Formats: sequence, structure tokens, C-alpha cells
Amino acid sequence: MHIIGVGKAGSNIAKKFKKYPQYTTHCIGATQEYKLPQCKTMEEMEQNMPEFPELIEKVSGDVIVICAGGGIQSGALMRLLGALTDVNIKMVYIRPEINFVSPVAKQREKLAYNVLQEYARSGMFERLYIVHNTKISNILGNLSVGEYFNKINEFVAETVHMINYFKNSEAVMSNITQPRDVCRISTIGVYDLEEEKENYFFEMENIREKNFYYSFSDENLNENNNLLNEIRQQIEKAGQEEKIDVSYNISRNQYGKNFAYLIAHTNFIQK
Repeated sequence: MHIIGVGKAGSNIAKKFKKYPQYTTHCIGATQEYKLPQCKTMEEMEQNMPEFPELIEKVSGDVIVICAGGGIQSGALMRLLGALTDVNIKMVYIRPEINFVSPVAKQREKLAYNVLQEYARSGMFERLYIVHNTKISNILGNLSVGEYFNKINEFVAETVHMINYFKNSEAVMSNITQPRDVCRISTIGVYDLEEEKENYFFEMENIREKNFYYSFSDENLNENNNLLNEIRQQIEKAGQEEKIDVSYNISRNQYGKNFAYLIAHTNFIQK
């Protein structure tokens, strides 16, 4: 699988995938391996972005494109998405903390946020995962200023990787199917097994589908006779809201721990 980071924030997250052998990482930005020109506006960046034929030639199969909103370099996204043909694209879009960006950056972020949702709904790429720095920092808690973005970037990369891993591993039990074709706007998260709490990386409205990816130790799978009943109750609770379809995947791990990840999907444009 190929990971493409666009801009400084997108590239910093993409580099976190280098420790996993399943990925080939590429970074696009002013100081990255594929260099972008200095521009004053997103429109100028879109018009002047290099074609990067060597990158386009390398990329095939499944591709994850990562970018944060608010920066001028996000203007390169539109050209990049148009150039990546015959590949299966999933987009991870990071919303910044709006109170920490300038008014001009807010306008750029709003434009990119809305355009990417429309692109996803139109089928230009397979899926748009929206994540929000504020929500992630609330989940992690007590982050120092010096480690703030590094910890958030690590958490996003780890969560995306683990979900990919469970999707492509043999399950002990599973009823997960592909989301409905109209539900192309998504977010990811972690599930607190003790508190039975869904912690999403973005506060999504009008959720239509949820996927739970459970991973349990051999000891818990083999000795906890009530485990399946616990999962049934959690799934029932998660689907109590009207018109939400909930599915699950149960896998084993060798870490001696129990944990779970989440994906939520919708067909509604997020405000």
C-alpha cells in the first residue's frame, strides 16, 4: 500500500508509516522529496504544481493520501487527485484547531473541507476519512506543547495502520461488509472496552454505519465464556440510534491485551 503525504502536516503523518513494512511512503511539500513551489494562494499552488511523473508511475493499487486543511499546499491536492488514475484512493483529511489558525487559513480550510466531501460523494475517490486535532488531543489527554503534534500524528498513523491490519487479517468471527456506496464520508476512532465508550477522531453527524474491530488476547478468547454476550450488548448499544447499521470483526493478537477500533460512515455532508 502507498501512503502519500501532502504538505508539512500530511508528510509528517505519512512518515510515521515508515516503521511498518506494509507501506511505501511518499511526501510532497516545500521541503519534501517531491518539492512544491512557493506560492501565495491555493489557486496558484494548484496551477503551478509539478506533474511528478516519477511519483505517478510508482503508485499503484491501494493509496492513502493524507493532508491537513488550512495550508496553501493543500491546493496541490486537486491536481494530485486528478493525476492518480487507475488506483484505489482513500483520503485522510486532518482538520486543524480553528482557534489556532489565521482568518485566511480558516477560509482555505473551509474550502478544502467542503470540496473534498463533494469529491468523495461524487466517487472521485473511494473514501474520505475526516479527523480533527482537537478530538484526538482530547482522547490522548495531557499533551505537552512540544509533543502535541508528534503524539497526534503517531496516534493517527497507528490507528489507520491497525484498522488496515485487521481488515486484511483472518478474523475469528466477523459480519463486516463494505459500507453502502453512498456512505463515502467516514471517520475513525478507538473504543474503550472498560467504559464501553466510542471515541471518534471527528464529531460526525448523521452516522449511518459503524464497524467495530475488536482484538483480544488468546487468553480472553479461550477462557472468557461471556465475551460474545458482552460484544452483542455493545453492538446493540451502538446501534440504538435510528437507522444505524452496526457490524463487527473479532481478531486475536499476541500482545496479551484487549482493544478495539472504530469506523463510522455517513452519506451526509458534514458542516
